[in-house]
Amino acid sequence: MAISDDTTVDEFFGSMAARGGTTYWQDGLFLKACRQPYAVILIDEPSAGRADVLMALNGVLQDREFVVPQTGERINVAEGVQIVLADNTNGRGDATGLYAGTKQMNNSLLSRMSAKIRVGYPSAEQETKVLSAQTGAPKPFCKAVVKFMSECRKAHDRGEAPTLTVSLRE
Repeated sequence: MAISDDTTVDEFFGSMAARGGTTYWQDGLFLKACRQPYAVILIDEPSAGRADVLMALNGVLQDREFVVPQTGERINVAEGVQIVLADNTNGRGDATGLYAGTKQMNNSLLSRMSAKIRVGYPSAEQETKVLSAQTGAPKPFCKAVVKFMSECRKAHDRGEAPTLTVSLRE
């Protein structure tokens, strides 16, 4: 699930709806997924999300349930559901402009993550192999491109090029 500053609590979690003169709770995208046993829910770029959406997520991560404010109904996360947050800023936001629109996430949300895994770039050998396979370019050329990308990343990590980071997508 992509999340952005336009994603509302109602869209993400749900809202009251009306039909035939009665009102009822209608699950949003996230709660629909939470009801599916053994679902893996990937929330992409949560640091681009609204604070109210992320605060509502706190309760689900803490207690594995969502309480519908309007009715008091408790919606339990189904058995085996895994909730994964993937964020380029590790929840810390970005002031460089590299990840425009991201914000620092509340530490109360970050502390509810049961595991934090930093995923780095593949080895130079793996990147060379992928680049060659995807483009058909000769391996020596791909090796030189990967070496250049590595130097750019090192400059970024040293703070010498804060807006420069290169991946195979670029």
